[in-house]
This record gives sequence, C-alpha cells and structure tokens, in this order.
Amino acid sequence: MKKLAHIILLATGILALLSCGGIANEKDSARSPVVEASGSPQYLVFQIFTAGAGFSDVPDRNILTNPPTYRKIAQDVQGIIDAVGERGDANHVLGFAIGPLALDYTRNQNGDNTEHKLRSLIQDSFDVAIAKNVAVVFHIDDSKFWRTRDDIWSDRNNIEWTDPDGTANTGQYLNWGSPWKLAPQACFNSPAVVAEARRVATDVIGKEIRLGIDKLRAGNREHLFGGVIIGWETAIGKDYETRKPLGYCALSNLGEEFSNSNSPRDQAEKDRKLEQVVANWITTWSEAIVASGVPRTKIYSHIAFSPRVVFDAEAASFAEKAPSYSEHVLWTPPSVAFGDGHYPGFTTYPDDGILGQIYAELSARGNPPWASSEGANVRIHDGPPQKSAQSMETYLARLFNHGAVITNLFGWGIGDPNNPFRGSTEDAASIRAYRKFLRGEPLIEQAVSESTDRSRQALRQRIQALPAKIRVYAQAGGDMQRVEPKIKEMERFLDNGDLVNVERVLNEILAIVE
Repeated sequence: MKKLAHIILLATGILALLSCGGIANEKDSARSPVVEASGSPQYLVFQIFTAGAGFSDVPDRNILTNPPTYRKIAQDVQGIIDAVGERGDANHVLGFAIGPLALDYTRNQNGDNTEHKLRSLIQDSFDVAIAKNVAVVFHIDDSKFWRTRDDIWSDRNNIEWTDPDGTANTGQYLNWGSPWKLAPQACFNSPAVVAEARRVATDVIGKEIRLGIDKLRAGNREHLFGGVIIGWETAIGKDYETRKPLGYCALSNLGEEFSNSNSPRDQAEKDRKLEQVVANWITTWSEAIVASGVPRTKIYSHIAFSPRVVFDAEAASFAEKAPSYSEHVLWTPPSVAFGDGHYPGFTTYPDDGILGQIYAELSARGNPPWASSEGANVRIHDGPPQKSAQSMETYLARLFNHGAVITNLFGWGIGDPNNPFRGSTEDAASIRAYRKFLRGEPLIEQAVSESTDRSRQALRQRIQALPAKIRVYAQAGGDMQRVEPKIKEMERFLDNGDLVNVERVLNEILAIVE
C-alpha cells in the first residue's frame, strides 16, 4: 500500500504542477525522441488526384469514370519539379502519389468491365516516374468510390446496417468542400466483398504494380517505387442520412447475438471486434498486393483518427450519451493501422494531440517505419481549415525525423490560391523546406505551441483521472512496478515543459492501467 500511495502522490503532484500553471507556461512543443530512419529512402510526395468533379461524366452522382491521362499526370509532375527544383538523392526522393485507385474504375454504369482503366493508370504513372526521374506511390481507395459496383452493394448482405434488424445504410459521407454522398458503406467481412477486394488487389492492381517494379528494376531505378498506400482513410463510417453508427452487418457475420445492453463491458467487446474487422480488411488488401509480388516492406495502411485528448475534452458536451472513443473514431484508433502485411500509415494534420498519440503507438511497437499517408501543414479539427502556425520545415521534421518513410502532402494545385491546403503546400517557405530535405540537410524541429487552451485543459482532466485509475489497477492486482517509472518519466517531461512527451507517456500509462 505504501508503494501505491507513493505513486498516487506522484500523479497528484503532476496534477498540481499543471493546475498552478505548468501547462500554461510550458516551453513551446518540445520534441519526441528522434527515431533513426529505416534502410529505405525517405519519400516526399505530392498527391495527384484521380477523384473529383473533373474525373466524372456524372458528377452529381460522384461516379469516377475518367482517370487522368499520361499527359495530365506528366504535366502535374513537371509543375512540381519546376517549383521545387530538386529531385533528391539516394536517401531523399521527390515523388508523387497517384490515387485514389478506385473500384469505380473497374466497371462502368452499364456493367461493362473497365479494369483496363486502372491498368493504364498504373502503367502511365510508372512511365511518368521514369521519364521525370521521380518516385511514384500508389494510393488505393478500398471502399469509398465504388458506386459503379452495384453488382455488389445492391445486395444488403454486402453493405453495413444501421441496426440489428439489417436496415441497409444509405451511403457514405465525404466533405470535399461540399458534402458528397457516396456509395453505401461496405461490410468489410462479407464473403463477396472480401473476394472482390482480393481479386482486384491481386489480378489488377498488384499485378500491374509488380510489372512496373520489374521495369524499374531492369533500368536499375527500383528506388523510384515509393510504395503502396492501402485505403483512403479506411473506416466503418456513419450512415449518410441518419448519421447512425454502423457495424451490425460485420458483427452479424461474426455470429454476434445482439442485445439491448449498453454496458461499458458490452461496448468494449463490440469495439474490440469492429476494430479487428477493420484491421483484417486492411490486411486483406495488403496480403493480396504482396501475393502479386510487391514487397511487403513497401506497403502502408491509411487510417485517420481524432486525438484522444480532444475526445476526452469534448465528451462531456455530447448532446446524448458520449460514444466510446473507438466508436467516435469509427473503430480506427491508431493501433488498427498496424498489421502483418503492411506498415502503419496515418492522416497527419498538425492538430493537437495527433502526432503525440502516433509517436506513443509507434514507440510501443518498436518504432517501425511508417507513412504520413495524407497530410498538410493545415489545422482542420478546431474550425475551418487554416494554415498552421508552425513552419513547413517543422511539420516535415515531426514526420521524417520520427521514422516516417513517406510523407504524402495534399493540396498541390488544388483550388484557388486562397485555398489553405494549396497555400500551405506551395508557398516559398515550404519550397525551401522541401529543398532542404531533398538535399539531405537536417530538418530542424522548431518550438511551436502544441496545445490550444482546450487541449491543455483536456490533458489536465486526463491526468486528474489518473490516480483513481491507478488505484483500481492496483486493487485488481496490477504490477505497480510497470507504472511507477512512467509516472516519474512523465513528471520529468512536465518539469521541462515537454507536453508532447507528457501526453505520450500518459497514453502509455493508460494503456497499462485501463
């Protein structure tokens, strides 16, 4: 009991430091420990889109019919090269990501096979990479743009349900400046859906990528293949019309017996199962790509999540009972990004708490290579998108200096010059940061404020709840020797005003005691 009392006293002391101004006066955003890069080159790539109104004959229905041509891709890539002025070296490579490679491109509205469109898109992208001497990354959409595949989603058993009675969902929601109603949310463990994903990933996408890799290898330019990103923020989204959570089809396929219980224990079990469904779905794609001959070490996932610290701060303000954190992030907490067939990949906008949570998850798993599968130096979670106060160099440093192999920037050439994504990605300071990286010069992670007042308060609230959670853990027979060193570590970081690492260690403690 003395050990428990001592640990709780330490946690309470940390809380006292926060309450008397330790958070308000922290040194701006100290850094997480720098992670050594993997043996792979690091790729700075810019997303070239194959989705949007310009790629559809029927934009009102959000169906993709017209992928970009070789000429269009080459034109966009040349514009990037001209602006950046550097292609990099053996360890730092400029490139582009092409995508989404979507199921819409495998079939037209009349039911005709159009898989040649995907094959041509992949071939053209490799040819542009060779002609321009830049890297290419292939960004696959696993389930959002598939409206032409009504041969699959018209069957209720292949799409998600809004309730245990099997009510089909009305579609997926996407906000690209205005709301898009997409095809229904797929049921990720439906046998028909899984079979088609494996077929397209293996016989169409994976096969064509392997042929392109062979072409690069023959010219001793294999480094120009940056990799494959699986997913376009993979998730079990909410129903378009009702905004209800989904997942009942997947649970039914697992043999789940539904009940009216809303107990935390039942919710936790539901969350665990649906997280595994999403993880298995990502692995279905990645293993099929690997089976085609694409190196496993070149494949990354793509999930997005809102940070736990913000969720905890906002949970009390929900009009109804707050969902679990897992449900809130559509069953894609950072742990879901990891799998046997791929490295993890995340959306990484510089909003409060996101990178700290990613660093903690990576650290807990030995710091594997990872990808910023989507990002820009733009804040998106606390109001209208706006350029971050930090520099592009700091943004890149917080990725590449922490083990990211791919950083995929969204925004180049998108919208007018007032578009914050475009402005952030194309401005002169950003160009200087790109050149610095591509020349192999160290990226400096400048001090920036990591937390807004709201997230500082949220961190305080999470630490305030820590002593009670430690007490419950100890009373259940938990190993306090696992907890005490981390409490002391968190205290040291707080003394130095290092809130990024305070949050990282807090997440590690909570992973033990919860």
